[in-house]
Amino acid sequence: MPLEIEVKLLGVSEEELLSKLKELGITPRPADQEDFVVILGSDRFIRVRRVNNRWILTYKEKVSDERYSKYEELETEVSDGETMKEILRRLFKGYPHLEIRKRRWTFDIEGVKGEYVDVNGVLSYVELEGSEEAIERVIAKLNLQDTRRSTKPLTQLLKEKGIEPKPLE
Repeated sequence: MPLEIEVKLLGVSEEELLSKLKELGITPRPADQEDFVVILGSDRFIRVRRVNNRWILTYKEKVSDERYSKYEELETEVSDGETMKEILRRLFKGYPHLEIRKRRWTFDIEGVKGEYVDVNGVLSYVELEGSEEAIERVIAKLNLQDTRRSTKPLTQLLKEKGIEPKPLE
């Protein structure tokens, strides 16, 4: 399985980040999305994501969360996301799940995939994905060294904001 290395930076000002990216000559791209997430355990989930009229089915399993989150990840595009969500509802009836809307924009900087994410209007963060060394270079370049880091899964961060998963019916 491919390995994904990422870190979330909490409390980053959207305006300040946009300003810094503009200063660096980087233009972010909007990529709003909807996620249907079935929580299979504390470190595993399956997700159907709609972004830019594409549907993507993802299985993610955390393998480490020291300074960075490290996930094994499998993804494939599906032609009918609504049917895929119904299949998951039936397969995983009773499992906790979340339906999430994200307003986000993405950018690439020095080999790192970055995104600013606002989840349901209750949580915002910057997520950086790449090699550990490249992530650290980008954090320095964006002047975010003093920003609070998190390796917690999004589901846990949302719980801390009072958004609890509900069982699939």
